[in-house]
Amino acid sequence: MSEDTTPTISPEEIAATGATGVAPDAPAKAEPKNIQELVAAIDISGISEHEIIVDLIAGIQQLAVRGTIALGLLERLAKAQEDAAETPAE
Repeated sequence: MSEDTTPTISPEEIAATGATGVAPDAPAKAEPKNIQELVAAIDISGISEHEIIVDLIAGIQQLAVRGTIALGLLERLAKAQEDAAETPAE
């Protein structure tokens, strides 16, 4: 079987690249301690309102899909437990 060579991206890298997907060309800085510091540290030159809104909508859509999947799995688990409780032991 082949190895998964998909690169992993940390939440910090995702937040730093923002809507453009390009990390700022700045030297490494201290990790932000809260959301306000993270937002203040992002280079907004070259980013449009449209890009931010598109990125926001994509994030909301991903959350909706993940929520739908999670609810479907919970429903299946509940049904499986209900079926197991109704099946008499042999």
